[in-house]
Amino acid sequence: MIATDRRDEGITDRWELVMTGCPIERVPGAADQWRLTTDSAVPQWKILTVEPVARERTYWISRRRGLEYPSVEDMLN
Repeated sequence: MIATDRRDEGITDRWELVMTGCPIERVPGAADQWRLTTDSAVPQWKILTVEPVARERTYWISRRRGLEYPSVEDMLN
């Protein structure tokens, strides 16, 4: 997922997300058969887990020109 604003300078945030859930279930009593989950009050496929695993933030001097602010590590070296 990427979030940004329309300004030339500013910040771009990127998140890597992991989503889990299951839209299908085994057919009871049948080997190797599956069906869409529809017989519960809250279908299983709607029960999703979303976990952010990483975030990357970029600070821009000018997005149009591809100029990023230097990282702290770059400024210390």
